[in-house]
Amino acid sequence: FDTTRMPTRAEEERANAAAETLGTTALLKVERGYQGGADTAMLALAAVAAFVTLGAAAIATGLAITDGEADLQTLAAVGARPRVRRALAGSQASVTAAMGAVLGSATGLVPAVAIVEARSHSFLQSVSDARAAGPFSAARTVHAQSYLAIPWWFLIGTIVVVPTVAGVGAALV
Repeated sequence: FDTTRMPTRAEEERANAAAETLGTTALLKVERGYQGGADTAMLALAAVAAFVTLGAAAIATGLAITDGEADLQTLAAVGARPRVRRALAGSQASVTAAMGAVLGSATGLVPAVAIVEARSHSFLQSVSDARAAGPFSAARTVHAQSYLAIPWWFLIGTIVVVPTVAGVGAALV
């Protein structure tokens, strides 16, 4: 059923009681969508993602600074302050961490979309059922559909906050 508003729990219970009085064993269930909360697994995942991203950024920045030692010597020779060299290291770390976070998030999103689509597969299954039933069949199968709920705050934290921390950390060190 499609309603104009979200039914309350009391309305859901009344509908189920009415269905039971009619003798049916099927109960109505209201899909309330994603119900998020303070999830420790998500916080642990964020900590691991931050650790991996910061570690990779530190290693890549160290290699880039070692590789660009001649550039740093040129900067020092022309009178650049140490602040400029620290800003260069910070920007290298920020760019490296941001690229890794964006690519890693996109790489993680692709399998998530594939899993949700594989679980729901309602469109392909409906098409194959309609073909098998024939063009004049009135029986149509309704398939459950899964929805992808993207954790936007987690993604923003991974893509924005972690590279910022990497850049500031590299500039300070």
